[in-house]
Amino acid sequence: MKRMKFLNGIGAMFALAVVALATTLTSCEKEEFNINVDPINAQATISPTVLYVDGTTTTNVTDQAAITYSDGPVFVGNPGIEAKTVTVTAKYNNLEGSNTVNVPALQAGQFLTLTTTIVLQAEPEPGEPVVTIVNEAKEEDAKDIAGDVVEIPNVTDYYYEESVSYTFKSGSKVVEKTFAEDCTFEEKALVGGFINTLDETYTEEQRSKEVTIYAHSMTKVNAVYTIVPTVYTFKRVTTVEGEVTEEVQIATVTVDDYTSFNLKIEDNQQIPGHDHAPAGHGHGHGHGSGNAGGGIVIPD
Repeated sequence: MKRMKFLNGIGAMFALAVVALATTLTSCEKEEFNINVDPINAQATISPTVLYVDGTTTTNVTDQAAITYSDGPVFVGNPGIEAKTVTVTAKYNNLEGSNTVNVPALQAGQFLTLTTTIVLQAEPEPGEPVVTIVNEAKEEDAKDIAGDVVEIPNVTDYYYEESVSYTFKSGSKVVEKTFAEDCTFEEKALVGGFINTLDETYTEEQRSKEVTIYAHSMTKVNAVYTIVPTVYTFKRVTTVEGEVTEEVQIATVTVDDYTSFNLKIEDNQQIPGHDHAPAGHGHGHGHGSGNAGGGIVIPD
């Protein structure tokens, strides 16, 4: 397989002129390249967040918690990945909690990041509000947000790598909060601290990925986010001799959980209106109509 090479000086100008002429003379002729293009192995990564609630203070302890996985947390396909279920367990300050993450089946060229939030709540000290936090993910309302598909054609006989930039989004973005009329100052402090820490888990990060654009083919890149609405319910708990006698809802917080990010790469695709089938090498000058050496940006 020929890879793009750059020439310098007068000799390079002469060589490019000769190659351009040769390409003109042979562009209509079918050519057997006999090149096998290996598919891109799919990859999935589980990236959890661990929040620790102690009294009215909530702390992100992801870096301090001991996190274990029933499988993974990184899976590499050959080239695809079969669907699987993974239990993620976090331990911190003698507390333990687990969440289940469903890894979907992935095809070659898909790069998936899955997130989950584990909340560990300590027993309140005397005088602190007794509040339980329960979260419910509205899986039925999950929605995929896809960016514009970036298409990078290469009409030459050389393949090259192109840097594709995109915005990686993850975490929980607070979209709504409500408080009961009888919610106390201490209870509002607990809920408010939780909201602030949870909202800080939402991040947007500029990343880039090198993709290959094979000769006489097109590479397509698309970023897809999955957002799952999740409701956190806060309940005031009344106990008598250790037994729960009453639970009263004092607040709800609704967030958009960016539970997965999928960067889909489809290479060696046919260029519409181009008479060459996807190949892999040849005798062109190598620049193509792509943006070799520069970068392509996927809009949000």
